[in-house]
Amino acid sequence: MLLRDLDSGFTIVEVMIVMAITIILFASAANLVNGRQNQAEFTQATGNIQALIQLQADDVINGSYTSNVGSFRCTPGSSNVGIQLGGSDSQGQHLGCIFLGKLIQFGVLNSSAPASSNSIFYTYSVVGSQCASGDSVEQSSGNLCVFSTSITSAEPTINSYLAYQHSLINGLKVSQMYYNNNPKNITANVAFLQSLASYDTSGASELASGSQQIQLWTVTNVPQGLDSNNVITNVNNASGTSDWTQVSQIDICFASGTTPQSELLEIGGQGSQLSLTTKMYEGSSC
Repeated sequence: MLLRDLDSGFTIVEVMIVMAITIILFASAANLVNGRQNQAEFTQATGNIQALIQLQADDVINGSYTSNVGSFRCTPGSSNVGIQLGGSDSQGQHLGCIFLGKLIQFGVLNSSAPASSNSIFYTYSVVGSQCASGDSVEQSSGNLCVFSTSITSAEPTINSYLAYQHSLINGLKVSQMYYNNNPKNITANVAFLQSLASYDTSGASELASGSQQIQLWTVTNVPQGLDSNNVITNVNNASGTSDWTQVSQIDICFASGTTPQSELLEIGGQGSQLSLTTKMYEGSSC
């Protein structure tokens, strides 16, 4: 039996084999670590958007709205509510205006992100007119106006002064969004709105029910791919029309930008307009 000369060392072939095995093991370890990191980032991103959606619903429950310009004045009109700078942003200081809720619009164009990223979304406070006709609360006759008893009669309105920009993180994007559990009912927004009081007669004094519930709505004429100014225009043009649609459920499919997986977020559909449930899927579609 021949033994290797101890002073001869390893051959080039043997060294190359060892290097190849080392590279393969290193690549496998790197892919494993990277995969776990991508998974963690996806979980963080979906958790982040769920928390923000829940926060908007909680704001509606608490009657909380915020302005990005400080003081503003809310003035009811014959078609839409007007928002101007100045005045007071304190709750209860806007006679004739009512806070209806919050609207979240996905896929908003912005110069800070490419259109293909689909990562920008906005939250808007929705305001409306306390009087169905947009008149003053107290008429010249001394009588009260006829109060709005439905979302559409309140002329729901959004404005840039009551809007905030957000971004989906870690490459997360909306791959699909629809309502009432039907993928053909495509939408790009969800609104949490308060129901309004009802009255026995056409007068404002005969209150039948003052109870309020949070309802799910969507505005069907506002697709993804609009900038915020056009979102505001489309929403306000839909005021008082059937484009404002009350729904029982909103489904949003969030796809990972780094891993082949997605998560379906169901809003409503569990006997509660405020319930949030999730389902995980393999692949970029739910």
